[in-house]
Amino acid sequence: MVVISLMFSALLNVALAMYQWFELLTVRRGGSTICSVNETINCATVWNSPFASTVHDTIGIPVAGLGFVWALSALLAAFMLRVQDRRGSSIDRGVTTIRIIALVGGL
Repeated sequence: MVVISLMFSALLNVALAMYQWFELLTVRRGGSTICSVNETINCATVWNSPFASTVHDTIGIPVAGLGFVWALSALLAAFMLRVQDRRGSSIDRGVTTIRIIALVGGL
């Protein structure tokens, strides 16, 4: 049941990250986003910050896209853990992988 919860949570994160990436594209085309509430709460400010621009220039993926990459990795790891568990094989590597992905997400 825990693995199913991990998979569901990762799937929700994939959907959120895709939404944010599409919102970033809207901002880059001159539109406004739903998360641009005011000057303090404004995702476009974060996405277009000098740090975010440096990350994008360095690795070729916008910060909004990194959430998608992370969530997809979490979903794949949870799926592989489920497969290992159903086969009856050791799940130690899968659990370690999920812990590493969670640590990276926390950073």
